Amino acid sequence: MRTDIFFVEVERWVTGALGLGHIEDKCVLVPFVIPDEQVEVLVNKSHPDYLEAVPQTITRAHPERIEPPCPYFGLCGGCQLQHVSYKAQRKAKELIVKDNFLRNASIEIEPSWVNKTQDNIFGYRNNNRFTYRRNGVLGLTQRRSRKVVETKKCLLVSEAVNNDVLPWIRALPVAHKITIREDSEGNIFVNPIVPKRHLNRFREDLQEAIRHNPMPKCVAGLFINGKPYKGMDLLHFNVRNRTLQASMNAFFQVNLEGAGYLLDAARGFLKTEPGG
Repeated sequence: MRTDIFFVEVERWVTGALGLGHIEDKCVLVPFVIPDEQVEVLVNKSHPDYLEAVPQTITRAHPERIEPPCPYFGLCGGCQLQHVSYKAQRKAKELIVKDNFLRNASIEIEPSWVNKTQDNIFGYRNNNRFTYRRNGVLGLTQRRSRKVVETKKCLLVSEAVNNDVLPWIRALPVAHKITIREDSEGNIFVNPIVPKRHLNRFREDLQEAIRHNPMPKCVAGLFINGKPYKGMDLLHFNVRNRTLQASMNAFFQVNLEGAGYLLDAARGFLKTEPGG
């Protein structure tokens, strides 16, 4: 009989959408669970002050538990809450933000702005990075691993990325990683990341590949290692009636609608007016 299997009552969500419970006097963190569930877990990592575990059986499921819509959920390291209804996902994010402010800054807030974001669960993400296996297979990295999960499509990206860009990328020479970004105007930018020692050969192969497989109309700019190669070199993001320009490597909120609400929240904290 295994001695590292335990029953855990999930108490709450913490950062990373991990479920917090206890095994005797130690905290345990479990992914893919919901508060108030009872779960049979396997402890797979022990730290001085907490444990990590993976769920084996949900012995008492929460009413908001659903079948994840993505076939890669649980393998791909991207999504953490697809096993929960969208209503409960929004509540989870609000609770996690409150917990972070309280624990890290001793500030109690009511982050109602978290729940103002769009009802469209999918197709909102404007910045995605895919990775190649050594055999050329393209995919997303596995949770807490360097392994690559072959990914035919991702529910979080736009239809143009799934239907036009990803098939085109698979016809290009293999890079190490590849970043795909989309701005407010629907322009898509593709950035292969290539080790320096392979750069000259990659440029030659890319030129030949594009000759046989021209860039899709939705691809406005092609980069190599963040430097412009072909087409537009700046992204344009519209936030609260302002257009911001960004380079390929610049950080920007991956959810454009969410960026507006974050700006509103920041103004609220600072008590400034729009335009200030």
